[in-house]
Amino acid sequence: MRVLATNASGAKTGLTEVKIFNRGGVQPPANLATSATASASYTSPWENVAAVNDGIDPPSSNDTVNPRWGTWPETGQQWAELTWPSAKTINKAEVYFFDDDEGIDLPASWKLQYWNGSAYVDLPGVSGYPLARNQYNTVTFTPTNTTRLRMLLTGNGTDSVGLLETKVYGPTTTSER
Repeated sequence: MRVLATNASGAKTGLTEVKIFNRGGVQPPANLATSATASASYTSPWENVAAVNDGIDPPSSNDTVNPRWGTWPETGQQWAELTWPSAKTINKAEVYFFDDDEGIDLPASWKLQYWNGSAYVDLPGVSGYPLARNQYNTVTFTPTNTTRLRMLLTGNGTDSVGLLETKVYGPTTTSER
């Protein structure tokens, strides 16, 4: 890389070649959700389940501008699911809930499940399931190898549920360069 060099008084002294090395640096994990296919138990006709992993960060839980997944008028337990064409090792998820104050509300509870090859089971070693508006709700868990991740949301009685975005990560890796 070439940078403009200056002397102690700030005067420009010319271009200097600089080499930058990353030896064994920690690489930030990639959001694995964007490479998955989304499906759901039910999707309102005017909503789109593909919104749950489209990579758009919502400005708030009441984001009605960007695509979203909602289940109105269906109530009770609903799910959205991410399916990968090959197994991924995952250990962290971030979920941003849709809450429009018009029939779609934060869930009363939620959890993550993975496909073990024959059934959906709860993820091991979960850190807890926060329920907050206007932010990602982060969950960490024991690294798990799977082709499917399900977000299981249970509504508040008469309210429906929805998601704006989901991010999924695998363990951080180091690399030699």
